Amino acid sequence: MIQTMTYGIIFFGVPHQGSDNVSWGRVVAQIASTYDGRINESFMQSVESGSPYNEWLSKRFMPLLAKYKFLSICETLEEVKHGVNLGVIVKKKSALLGLPDSQEIKIYPNRSHTTICKFDGENDPVWEQVSDILYHGALSALEYTGYRPIVGEWAMDVDDDIRHSTGTLQEVVTMPRAIVHAQDSLTYLERDSEQVDFQREVQRHNSVIVTQVFWLLSLLQPLLAMANPVGIILCIVSAMAPSKETMLEKVENAAESQGQVVVLQRQAINTLDNKRIRALEAIRMIQLASNTLAAEPDDHSGIDQVAIDLFQKLDEQTERIMRGLRRHSIALSKAERRLGTIKSGIEEAKDMDKTALLKLFCEKEKEEKARAIEDPPDDLFDGPDNEMGPCDNCVIL
Repeated sequence: MIQTMTYGIIFFGVPHQGSDNVSWGRVVAQIASTYDGRINESFMQSVESGSPYNEWLSKRFMPLLAKYKFLSICETLEEVKHGVNLGVIVKKKSALLGLPDSQEIKIYPNRSHTTICKFDGENDPVWEQVSDILYHGALSALEYTGYRPIVGEWAMDVDDDIRHSTGTLQEVVTMPRAIVHAQDSLTYLERDSEQVDFQREVQRHNSVIVTQVFWLLSLLQPLLAMANPVGIILCIVSAMAPSKETMLEKVENAAESQGQVVVLQRQAINTLDNKRIRALEAIRMIQLASNTLAAEPDDHSGIDQVAIDLFQKLDEQTERIMRGLRRHSIALSKAERRLGTIKSGIEEAKDMDKTALLKLFCEKEKEEKARAIEDPPDDLFDGPDNEMGPCDNCVIL
């Protein structure tokens, strides 16, 4: 669930491509092992440049890059230990993800690897810079529509929901009660009939939209193929086109169907969000009941295993719901944009003649295609999650 609920990640001198200086670390580790006999071999492999383990970790992390915002903090000072100059431990090439500035903020403080995430206090200039980025990142996360796509319609806190159902959080939640509630919740969460009905309705309205505008797009193909349609081509197409009133009527029908798609996407989001609340409430009740059981001396291993299995299933359902919320958030954004484009076109077309109207349609279609290229893919949040555990030098927002 951490992956789903994460907005941004901060890396303090993390060697994404490994570090050529890892051999120094091996020497130090070998010396340290003479005292406690332990070397963290998996960690050494993970930071060794070009190691199979490092490449495997990098490959697993790649699909996540498109989902988050990043702050990469790069060390610039050489590391000196016991009079030995180790150089810059994690060089800039390895510390950066190579993403555009809009997705990855890069800063280069005067710090070495061991001091890169240490600050003298709240007035430390580097901390002021980092905390300012953290502050604005937190504000952006609050406005981000991936967790709760309809901003301003936040549901009550999960504990408040439990307070409604149990009377008070101070009331003891028994494990049998939590298990029954979890089982009922899973039955509700696994129902997909609403999703099937939703898909059927969206397809129906999309069919209406295609029917209303396909003929127009076919008519506009000669114009869409030209950067600046010349007058004679416009006149020929205009002569072949139906009346302005007929064209506007079809576009208005398309706008009505597009508006219904927007409504349906919002309904789907609300349905999924109610399921999200139900799942988190059931998870919370199991947690509260587990705390009560832990304080009792009797053996509850059997009932504990039932609770663990239900907890895992609820967690999986929550992941699925969150991915659905993000998909519908993207779809809602696209649908609202298309509806806005159609409505603005209708408004602009009121005082135009037929030739000017065709040129306007052509411009709007080109604008929509250009915007569509920048849209995130609909399947960005599909498929199994690639869970990546937190690292020592990264902070998850």
